Amino acid sequence: MDFSYSRPPRDFRGGDNFNRNGNGGGERREGPRGPRGPYCQSCGMPMLRPEKFGTEASGEKSAEYCCFCYQRGAFTEPNITKEQMFEKIARIMVQRRGMPEEKAQSVASSIIQKLKRWAR
Repeated sequence: MDFSYSRPPRDFRGGDNFNRNGNGGGERREGPRGPRGPYCQSCGMPMLRPEKFGTEASGEKSAEYCCFCYQRGAFTEPNITKEQMFEKIARIMVQRRGMPEEKAQSVASSIIQKLKRWAR
C-alpha cells in the first residue's frame, strides 16, 4: 500500500487546518463540515490534494491557484471575465453536485466575491 501522501493535518475542531503557504493564499473557509482549504483564488475550488494545485513557470506548485485555472505560470483562461467565471462555477455546482440552479448562483456569487483574482 502506498502511503506517500496523507491527508492534511486536522485541527482540534475537526476541520482541515490549512494555509499551506502562510501568506494569505489558500486561506481557510468555513464549509458545512467545518473549515476546509486552501482553495483556488480564481474559481474557489478546494485544493486538498497535491495534484489539485496549479503550477508556476518554474514547475513548482502554485500556492494560490488550482490546476484547472493556472498552469506553467499563466491562467488557462486569461480572458475569462468575472461574470463568465461566476456562470462557470454555478454550472459546475448544478451539474456535478446536483445543486438547484438558484442555490448554485447564490453560492457562486458569495465565493467569487472573496477570491483574489476578482478583487479588482
